[in-house]
Amino acid sequence: MGILRVRHVLLDTSILANIARDMFGSVLAGREKAKRCWTYLQEQGWLPVLVCEQIIELLAHHNDDVVDTRIRLLTELPLFASPCGGAERGPVAIAANILSLEAEAIITKSLTDAQSVREEVRPRLFSSFDGLTLQKWISRDLAQLKERAREHSMESRELASLGRIRYADGNTNICSKSRQGDIDLSSHEAWIRKQTLRELHEHGDRRLNNHNQIASEWSERIRDGLEGVVAQEDPHEALLQSFGIPPESVQSDTSLDEVGELAIYANNLRIVSDCLGLTHPLTIRDVPPELCPSWILRRGIASISRRAQHVAGSDILDSFLMALLPYADVVVADKRTVAYCQQFLSKSPELTEVVNSVVKVGDYADLPRVIAEALQ
Repeated sequence: MGILRVRHVLLDTSILANIARDMFGSVLAGREKAKRCWTYLQEQGWLPVLVCEQIIELLAHHNDDVVDTRIRLLTELPLFASPCGGAERGPVAIAANILSLEAEAIITKSLTDAQSVREEVRPRLFSSFDGLTLQKWISRDLAQLKERAREHSMESRELASLGRIRYADGNTNICSKSRQGDIDLSSHEAWIRKQTLRELHEHGDRRLNNHNQIASEWSERIRDGLEGVVAQEDPHEALLQSFGIPPESVQSDTSLDEVGELAIYANNLRIVSDCLGLTHPLTIRDVPPELCPSWILRRGIASISRRAQHVAGSDILDSFLMALLPYADVVVADKRTVAYCQQFLSKSPELTEVVNSVVKVGDYADLPRVIAEALQ
C-alpha cells in the first residue's frame, strides 16, 4: 500500500458553515451528506487549511446556537493546516504571515522572481494541528472572540465600502494632479464628505447603515492627514514619503490607483517587519511587491472586486484567502471570487506559473468531483 500524499485545500467559509449546519442538524440526509464529504477529504489525504480570518467570520453569526455548531465542527475534526501556525499558536492571520515568509525568502536568498519565491516558501508554509488544540485556542475567551467577530464583520463592511470610493479617475496621472499647487485639500473637507456619502450609498456594502457618520469621520481623517503635507515645499514628494513610497517608484505615468496600492503595500511591510522582529522596518526597495506571489494575487483580485456596482465586507476576506492560491493545492471559493480571479489571470497570463487551481461549487456534495477535476 502506497503512502498517501498530504494535499492542502482551502475551503470557502460558507462551505464550512454549511457542512457544520448539516453535520449536527436534525435531518439524517444532511448529516450523511456532510459525513461523506469529510470522509472523502480525509481518505484522499486532503488537509483543510484554516486561518484566523475564517474563524472570525464563522463566529460572527448573530445566533449563538449556529456559532456553537460551527465551533463543534472545527474542534472535532482530527487535523487541520494553517500557514505558519502550529500547536501553540493555532490558526494565524493569513496575509501578514505569508508575506512575512516571502519577504524573508527574498532577503535571505536574494531571490529575484516570484516563481523562485513561491518554490522557496511553499515547502515550509503549512503547520498542522488538531481539533483539540483549536478548542483550547478558542476556549481561552470565547465570549470575547464572538464579540470581536461581530465587530470585525461591521468593520469589514465599512472598510470595503471606503475602498470602493473614487475621488478622481483611478487612471489619473499622479504627477499631473500634484502640479495643481493651488489646490488646498484641507479646505475641501465638505466636498470630500459629500462625495464620500454619495459613493457609500451608490456602491457601498448594502448592509451599511451609518453612512453619514462614516463620511464625516473619513473626511476629517483625510483633512488631518493632508494638512501637514500640503504645507510642504514639494507636496508631491511629501505625500509619497508620508506613505513610505520611494520617489523612484512613481514614474511620470503612475496613476492614482497605483500610488494607492504602493501605500497599502508599504503599510503591510511595516506589519511584516513587526512579525519578523526587525529593528528597522522593511521598505519597498527591500521587498519589491512584484516578487511576492501572495501580494500579487491579493491586490490584483481586490482591484477587480472594487469595480463591482456594490462591494461587500466579505470581499476583504475573499481577497485575503487568495493569498493562498500560490500555495494550497486547491482553493475553493465563491462564484464571484472565482470570476474575479479568472479575470485577473486572463490579463496576467505569466502568473499561471505561480498559482494553483481555484474552483467553485454550488453544493459542497460536489466537492469530490470538482477537486478531482481540478487536479487533472
